[in-house]
Amino acid sequence: MQTMIRPLITSLSLLLFTGSLLLLGGCHDEWEAWDRTYQSIEEGIPGELSVPLCATVQEDLQVSTRTDKDPLHEQHVHSAYLFIIDRPNNADPKNCRILSRKYFADISSFVKKITYKGETRYIAQLSMPAVTSNQAQIFAIANLGYSDLQSVENDAKLLQQCDTLTSLKSLMQLSASLSVLPGKTVNVERMQGHHLMSGFFCTEQQNKAISSASPLVTLKAEAGNRISICAPGTTTPYLPLNDTQQTGTAAAVFLHRLDAKITVRIVPTGELQKTPGAYFRLIGWQVLNTPVRENLYRINQPAADNEQVYLNSKLFERDLNQGEDGSWEFTFYQFENKATPLLKQELNAQLIADQYNKEYGLTGTKAVTAQQITGAFPTYPNPYSDFAYTLRDLNKKHKGADGQGGDYVPNDPTNDDPTIVVKNGDFEYAPQQATYIRVAGNYYNPQEPVKRQKNDPVSLQKESQFPLSTYPYWGEGGQPVKTAAEALKRTRSATVVYYVHLGYVGGTNYSESETGIPNPCRNFEEYQKKVNDYNVCRNHHYIYTLKVAGVENIRLEATREEAGNILEQEKQTGAEGAVLESQHMFQLDAHYEARNFTIDFSRMPDTYSEGFAFAWETPFERSRCILKRINNEQSALVDKYDKPMENIRGHDLDWIHFAWHGTVDNPSQSQIDPATGNGISYSDTYGGYESQETYDETYLTCEPGGMHQHKLLNSLEFIQLVWRHFVQWKAGGKPENKRTMTFTVYVDENYYDFNPVNKTHVDWYMFCNQPKRKILFFMETEAISADQNSWYADAHLAIYQQSIQTLYATNTSHGQVVANTAFGIEALDEFRAKYSYGNYGDHYFSEGTSMDNGLYNTMKWFTSQKNQVIDWKTAEKYYTDKWREHALGESDYSGQGEGRNDRRGQWALYSRNRDLNRNGQLESFEIRWFVPAIDQYTLCFLGGRPVFENPLFEKDQAVKRTRGVDSWMFGVPILHYMSSTNVTKDQIFWAEEGCSKGDYNQGGVKAMYGIRMARMLCAYGVNDTGEAFDKALEEKTLRQDELFTVSRELNSIPIDYAQRTDGHTYYIVLNKINTDAFRDKVRIGELAQHTHEKKENWLYRSYRIARNKIGYTSYNTATDNNRTYRIDGIPRTWWQLNGVWTSQFDEKSIYYYHGEEHSLAYQYHEDTDGADLHHWRMPNLREAAIMSMAFPQTWFGKEGTNQSITSCTKSENLGTSSTNIPYWEIQSGKIGRLSSGSSRTFSVRAIQDQ
Repeated sequence: MQTMIRPLITSLSLLLFTGSLLLLGGCHDEWEAWDRTYQSIEEGIPGELSVPLCATVQEDLQVSTRTDKDPLHEQHVHSAYLFIIDRPNNADPKNCRILSRKYFADISSFVKKITYKGETRYIAQLSMPAVTSNQAQIFAIANLGYSDLQSVENDAKLLQQCDTLTSLKSLMQLSASLSVLPGKTVNVERMQGHHLMSGFFCTEQQNKAISSASPLVTLKAEAGNRISICAPGTTTPYLPLNDTQQTGTAAAVFLHRLDAKITVRIVPTGELQKTPGAYFRLIGWQVLNTPVRENLYRINQPAADNEQVYLNSKLFERDLNQGEDGSWEFTFYQFENKATPLLKQELNAQLIADQYNKEYGLTGTKAVTAQQITGAFPTYPNPYSDFAYTLRDLNKKHKGADGQGGDYVPNDPTNDDPTIVVKNGDFEYAPQQATYIRVAGNYYNPQEPVKRQKNDPVSLQKESQFPLSTYPYWGEGGQPVKTAAEALKRTRSATVVYYVHLGYVGGTNYSESETGIPNPCRNFEEYQKKVNDYNVCRNHHYIYTLKVAGVENIRLEATREEAGNILEQEKQTGAEGAVLESQHMFQLDAHYEARNFTIDFSRMPDTYSEGFAFAWETPFERSRCILKRINNEQSALVDKYDKPMENIRGHDLDWIHFAWHGTVDNPSQSQIDPATGNGISYSDTYGGYESQETYDETYLTCEPGGMHQHKLLNSLEFIQLVWRHFVQWKAGGKPENKRTMTFTVYVDENYYDFNPVNKTHVDWYMFCNQPKRKILFFMETEAISADQNSWYADAHLAIYQQSIQTLYATNTSHGQVVANTAFGIEALDEFRAKYSYGNYGDHYFSEGTSMDNGLYNTMKWFTSQKNQVIDWKTAEKYYTDKWREHALGESDYSGQGEGRNDRRGQWALYSRNRDLNRNGQLESFEIRWFVPAIDQYTLCFLGGRPVFENPLFEKDQAVKRTRGVDSWMFGVPILHYMSSTNVTKDQIFWAEEGCSKGDYNQGGVKAMYGIRMARMLCAYGVNDTGEAFDKALEEKTLRQDELFTVSRELNSIPIDYAQRTDGHTYYIVLNKINTDAFRDKVRIGELAQHTHEKKENWLYRSYRIARNKIGYTSYNTATDNNRTYRIDGIPRTWWQLNGVWTSQFDEKSIYYYHGEEHSLAYQYHEDTDGADLHHWRMPNLREAAIMSMAFPQTWFGKEGTNQSITSCTKSENLGTSSTNIPYWEIQSGKIGRLSSGSSRTFSVRAIQDQ
């Protein structure tokens, strides 16, 4: 029986329109004659024409996330170029003269906010000289002169061309071109809101409707040397949009972006969403086939010269936004792409039926017909619509690794060759230049039900009694079962890639007819337009939702082809990836780790007695080893070159060891403590490092005797031991009492002194920020799909370990300097919200005085409070395996039982370090991982998601509460970190607020603290452990290099901290940070409104800081003030400094602001000739945080005066009962988001990128 495989990508949401779509002009002749009687007027009379310009605000037909960019900034108009064009009947465009034109370089002073039909609009009333005309057209281009901020490469040239245009034809030939970046890529980001826009003067109805006719007007002379704009062929003037007193028709120039906006949301669903610990993590995305050119005049037409170029965006690997409930989201912008497929490419009912029958092997009376396809509607979606959607991403198949072996033809006898490979060609149905996106992610499910496979010999033996269609899963004892709940569970990990073509909207998006886009598809004809729609139209906002439920189809693609049968098509077109399944899969952090596991021989294939493989991959080696049976008692190990492998020397395998719980007489013995979940203590082991070549340490090995009763096995010894017992178990009739073997595996920290492969010493930057190191044991034969794009493997034991993550640069690209002393952090705190929350002084670092040296704070505790230092065995009773794996419940946020009171902050270091010399006592050289100082957390925030695979704040790691905490914390995704600093109120780092610092138990959330441990990183030969403090306990010891320099001239001699005084210009150069943290340069103007998790809050490599603070000239009330900036002027609120109006405050509020929509910094300048005007802006939060660390309090202001500055960034992650004041107060060493009701005011310290 054929089983219907539903695609992973099951839903693409309907198009989200902007409020007023201007889709005028299709493929009809737009200068055709008008069939109406004109009231002739005298032409050529000069006068002054007043033209209303309107930038529409997007209408949300679908609820947007609160982190979306403010639509007002996307529709921001700074400049405007107006054209009046003569449009006689039947005139060729080259004979349509441009009657007048005028460029307005800055229209901000003309802009007024109005409300029109319940919508907020911004109107600029512009005046220009013109002449009367019976039939004319008014056209405008907005933001010329500024569109280079959005990567329009020919902005200056376009402005020059506009000055010299003579006819409509020359205007119609204007095309904007994007800058081509290194690597032949184009920018799809827009950070400043100066989108290139264009539009026609027309009525509101014309603006919203799709019409093939051009919007024309009549220009009539009026008294007082005025010219009015009338409906074409009449003398009836149009009304302003905000005129509610007169009857008539309102009209204006409606401006719209040339860009389309595309938002992609990835949402887990099904078992992936329901299973604890399961997740999908977005790791990268890219836009392919995005147009480089776009015509300014026409809507929905290719570039006028028909020489369109299509390029890709860069690969975005850190520009990711994590949503609620494990979802992910990204947004990009691109020029319009009209990509209607050729008629022969269009999908119709017959083609869908043919492909469906091929895929599911349906023939004869079972075959699906075209009539069945069409008859499945009006139900939508339906199985055929889901299937037809996947065909949009179907590739053509060509034989041979190079694709030169001819087309793959179904049922060709040569397809039975099991060695045949297939190369993917062009898309079968999608147009060659259609835009599509590539989305990559990591899938992980620790409870994946074990499914039977169609071609599995063991499964085939049970087919008659247990049909696969009825019993699709394997249960206990190798018996087939019906449901996933009964099935055995394994861990499945996969790296997957999805390809998704844009479009898929239908209706007007496909055909440009006047009918709207259907909500459901009521018949097949409507769906056919949808499935054949690949258009991306300007000024639209498209939202696509990708629902990820599993990776079964990718696995099927690989395993079916292993049987020697090339697939007729991919089981899931548009998806590919690498899938690994394992009975035991451990995802470990970069610090020292230990785990327990039990190997069950009954879940291993009988073929393992003949041998199996294991493979490993590290920063210094990628290799595999095969164990081959020689006889019943002996085996041989050979490496990937088929050479004998007698020991681990010369291989990167020193970092993993095993302790067996059993004995020869009792091989299935387990020594796991049922109360704690702990296995064999590392302190009770011996041996294990006799052959090591990785570490520059002499005390790692240990002799047997006393408490050292368990021998450490290396990887080769481990697999040989397991193989021997498996063979004996099988030969002995598979006795139940010898069916299992239990082990504790010990994984070293992901740190190297030497490269064990070539015996050279290494520095920290060679192994930090690397892919996970991994090792796979007891591997079955891998399966690779014929197109080589999908891979499947099964390993009984798989171990992955994260590398140390650091924000410091690991190479010298872009002029960066590799630090001599850096630090890194772990990826995850497994004891988050499980630490003690007793008295701070008793349980945390009461003497931690350093703001930026956590190891110093730790060693100060270690040396001065010896009475608090415990032995390793005692610590193991507190930081247990049981509590590491414990899923948090309601009682965990209020109780101190189950040993929680003993999981003190100072003792957390025991859970990440190891008793290296196995003497049972904590010693200074064993202290490598430590609780960071508060500003080490702040430094990590500067890197954020751009730098860290696991940044400090991740929504899926946060805790939300609606009771037991202060009310203003209700609903906030809380992720707070304890620091080792105890200076005033700087103990706790509030990651959900970016980089706020708070006091212990502020907000009533002390039960939810976590700790992200850090490790110092130094050049080879430098002692980077606590032992470095044995001779002298000094704060300067092992303090990380400054991440940036501060100087008074760009790239000049740095200024010492104490000499950084007010009244001087300073330059910050971030010369030691990972360059992934950098955004593009902001040349002029301001950043668009944003929250602290958005890219606008990233850093640029260097920036200039204004020499003076500024404020208002005067302020009496919200409506009586002088906002002109003044040096050391009157401090004001965040809203007033940033120029942000919001309806939540009235004129009586201190926060009220209603005026010019720019920050106070926008008008600031220092150059005597004013050349730097509009080049200054408010700092974002990261830039302001650097100022907090870089300058003493005297630079922020004299004592007794307001010493606070603020940023342009707003806080994300506010609760339902949280504050309406989502911004920060920044002083020297202090960063905090203000609480509700605070009347705090600030000064502005302007900056500019350099």
